[in-house]
Amino acid sequence: VQYIPAGLGLTSDVIDLDYDDGTGVTTSSVTIQGTGDTPATLIVQGADPAPFGTVAIGATVPVVLTLENTGNITATGITSGGLASANYQYTTGTFPGGGTCVEGGTLAGGATCTFSVDFQPGGAGVLTDTISINYNDGAAAQVMNHGTTGTGANPAVLGIAAVPDAFSFGILAVTTNVDHEFTITNSGDVDATVVSESTLAAPFTMPGGFPGAGATTPCGATITAGASCNIVVRYAPLAAQVDNGTITLDYNYGVGLVYATQAIDGEGVNPAVLTIAPASFDFLDMAQGGSSAAQIFTVSNTGGYNATLVNEVGLADPFK
Repeated sequence: VQYIPAGLGLTSDVIDLDYDDGTGVTTSSVTIQGTGDTPATLIVQGADPAPFGTVAIGATVPVVLTLENTGNITATGITSGGLASANYQYTTGTFPGGGTCVEGGTLAGGATCTFSVDFQPGGAGVLTDTISINYNDGAAAQVMNHGTTGTGANPAVLGIAAVPDAFSFGILAVTTNVDHEFTITNSGDVDATVVSESTLAAPFTMPGGFPGAGATTPCGATITAGASCNIVVRYAPLAAQVDNGTITLDYNYGVGLVYATQAIDGEGVNPAVLTIAPASFDFLDMAQGGSSAAQIFTVSNTGGYNATLVNEVGLADPFK
């Protein structure tokens, strides 16, 4: 006897077996019943196709998906398939990729399990594939197909706008300082993350720490794709000498950690010091109303920095 329910719910019947027992016709009976139920139906929870987002070319991003049996009958013989492109592969190389589903296993009605798929774009643009899960729904073999979609993008590239070789702060008097604002641009198609500066040292600093006080559009730990922002670097020479330094921006470009650099330099010099020779001068006795010959004084700058805004402010009559 087979049970092949055509509908849902409990059904019953009786097997009657008539036979002649030697004294007459008699009947043996057996009551049978069964319950028709919803076949197993496997789905992947969430949107179809499953969104994997925007990922840098060369990076690998795993996405955990949930497989659900929305029927009441246990799904049996669950096996994986699909994912024909190199852009999508089961994490660890095989189903379930570290999840709780079991290759060749079962999934009870109403139950769920998980599996993981890696998105590893090999090129730019929208990339798609299909996950296939084979199983028996309790009545026949079935195949569940669910799409995947994601976008491959060029990795983040940070550039520091200055000059090709080095930026010079020029000549500056020791104990003074000057700030310069640099523009940072992400020319890639994914965000640059965990951005920080790692190599600046005195006499070069970022006032107040990264990105430097007074930046027009201060850079943060993330610089979005195509965006620009600013950092401020201060040069405060400590001695009369040529100073060299490097701005190093460390960041994750979507695949791993890299850095962008910009060489900088400046020269510290001693402040301007003006001396007047002779250090003193006596015009001697001069008749009232008379006028002495002009005395020439020599002014020398013995410092390393140009003296500017030079002006005489102390003479008064009768000296002119």
